[in-house]
Amino acid sequence: MLQTLPLWLILFAISGSIHEFAHAWTARKLGDPTAEREGRLTINPLVHVDPMGLLVLGISALAGFGFGWMKPVPVGTWNLAHPKRDLMLISLAGPVSNILQAIFWLVLATLLGVRPGMGTGLPVFFSIAIGLNLILAAFNLIPLRPLDGFAVLVGLLPQRASLWYEQWAGKWGPLVLVGLFVIPGASMFVLGPIYLAVNSVVYAAAGFLTGGR
Repeated sequence: MLQTLPLWLILFAISGSIHEFAHAWTARKLGDPTAEREGRLTINPLVHVDPMGLLVLGISALAGFGFGWMKPVPVGTWNLAHPKRDLMLISLAGPVSNILQAIFWLVLATLLGVRPGMGTGLPVFFSIAIGLNLILAAFNLIPLRPLDGFAVLVGLLPQRASLWYEQWAGKWGPLVLVGLFVIPGASMFVLGPIYLAVNSVVYAAAGFLTGGR
């Protein structure tokens, strides 16, 4: 892990920046210029990377698990014509960008005849680029605050159910999220099914685009 840590950090900065840009771009398209005004409508990692989040990622990765974060993109819900729906779309844009990045790297690896795997060189590069984006997409789709999946679920639920869930998740969501990492096996119980679904979408899309190579 130590040998590939710099590559993990670089790809996290790039993938995370595209993720945050997707939030900002979608918000702008839906009428909210808040992120644009703060200079977040860019894929420049220097704008999106949180130094502390990157440092924690490096330390936690060496400890056997990876956890980091980027600077969250601000959203002015008062600028949105349909706040509940639009906030769902803005939140969904981040994980979707990671799914698209994973598809891109997988298609490129296939076209180059590179089989992602361990070792050195292109195989390990593509393995990390694809795997990291799969993890980012799946993790952010967990429907708990402060993750993107929370707003996605709220946007999909009927009004009464969404109000109840907002109150419940606002009180217990962060605690449950911490518990997923503290309780052995809990994270995979929740994250596992989401990861498998995202993985299936990515590989199906890549197979379609490459003609099933």
